[in-house]
Amino acid sequence: MTKVERQNSDEGIRRYEAFLEIDPDNPLLWIILGDLYHETGRTVEGLACFEKALSKDPDNPVARARVGNVMITQHRFAEAERLYRSFLGAEAPDPAVLHNYGMTLLFQRRPGEALEAFRRAEEEGIDGIQSLAYTTYALHQCGETGPAFSRYRNRLPSPLRIS
Repeated sequence: MTKVERQNSDEGIRRYEAFLEIDPDNPLLWIILGDLYHETGRTVEGLACFEKALSKDPDNPVARARVGNVMITQHRFAEAERLYRSFLGAEAPDPAVLHNYGMTLLFQRRPGEALEAFRRAEEEGIDGIQSLAYTTYALHQCGETGPAFSRYRNRLPSPLRIS
């Protein structure tokens, strides 16, 4: 993080702390403040903000996912796995939660289970370069190198194609 980025983050933290003095029951403000803390490496403060957001809105999917994100950052993979698993009881699970759940499994060297979670996340609509990267890595870790390369070939923009 550059000095300018750090100054902007510090200014944002001060701004959202002031907003929360006016509206302390707003979970979105707690989430944004938590994101700012997390981005600056202040994971303990970020986690406290996300948990505060959950105390205001226990079903908030963004706050729930952010708690797990901090746990992943802290390499608390088993805890994050349990947290994400607790969110998966929904009929149509949140694709980001499924993706992050897969990450916790992958980081615990369980690529087969991770691959299943990544595929479910894609079925639920998640798409993007991170999804491609982690799903492909899980395929490779499962010994499915051919399908892994095929995914890259089919999904990367043409100038980046693997030949």
